[in-house]
Amino acid sequence: MIPLKLSVPKLQHLVRLLIQNEEKTFGDISVICCSDEYLLKINEQYLGHHYYTDIITFDYVENAVISGDLFISVDRVAENAEKYGNPFIE
Repeated sequence: MIPLKLSVPKLQHLVRLLIQNEEKTFGDISVICCSDEYLLKINEQYLGHHYYTDIITFDYVENAVISGDLFISVDRVAENAEKYGNPFIE
């Protein structure tokens, strides 16, 4: 894995460029960092899955406007980083 050290404004700029490259419009994109337990509840409630996961996304795209929510389990990211020999920050 190549480490990426981006600030939030740089990351937002990169996402906007990617969306524009696809000839789409940037809408609302939320990134919610949460615990394993919180994401498990989301997984059960909305997807009917009874297991832990690292990320769940909800796509709210309408026409060419890219919008959605990304729920990321910080616990799972830390565990996977250790499991695969990568620093958590990557």
